Amino acid sequence: MPFIQEWPAYLEALIRLLYPATCGLCSEMLNLQQRGLCKHCRNDLVALQYPISKIKNELSLTGIENVWTLFPYESTVRDLITAVKFSGKHWLLKEFSQSLQTFGMLASDAPSYDFVASIPSHVTTYVQREFNQADLLAQMVSKITRTPVKNMLHKKFHTPHQSRLNRRERAVNLWGVFSLRPKYRSVILDKSVLIVDDILTTGSTAEEAARCLADAGAAKIDFLALARTEPAAL
Repeated sequence: MPFIQEWPAYLEALIRLLYPATCGLCSEMLNLQQRGLCKHCRNDLVALQYPISKIKNELSLTGIENVWTLFPYESTVRDLITAVKFSGKHWLLKEFSQSLQTFGMLASDAPSYDFVASIPSHVTTYVQREFNQADLLAQMVSKITRTPVKNMLHKKFHTPHQSRLNRRERAVNLWGVFSLRPKYRSVILDKSVLIVDDILTTGSTAEEAARCLADAGAAKIDFLALARTEPAAL
């Protein structure tokens, strides 16, 4: 019996011997107790999280009541999100689980949400990546807050890359980009919705998504992003 109980560890050791696991960021070899990131990269990530008092932002976004962000968009966080989006390492999103638990603890003091919704990607982007990181984050938040996910927003057209645009240019670029999926028109009225995305920059994307939901009758809209770019980086 003891041998049988220890078998999974032996099996994993064999698998690691044949297929060594490396850190998703720095490529350092992982030991049997490590998953996803090495100790150094994980410690860097933990150290970057905003203190509890700063997770709820004072940032004012049109149509959004509360804005939540967990990290500054720099160093390890930027590298991790980049690895997820552009290298297909979507499993690395699990590294944010504990931080999302912290959000869930804070959000529990506020009225509960009726739905969680993600910022959608255009179909061409989805086909290229085979996933939308905001969808995966929304699923994680759903489990923590026990709130159903409704992919109610649709991105109607592909928008040019916005990294070099200022706030006004981004707002113009995004105007009318989202629509509410028809089947949700009858359920959104007077409901509270938490919108989830990976990065908050100027807030134009969040505001346009909120405008779409508000036009459909949503009573309250909050926004959660993993990371926020600092004003100097905009």
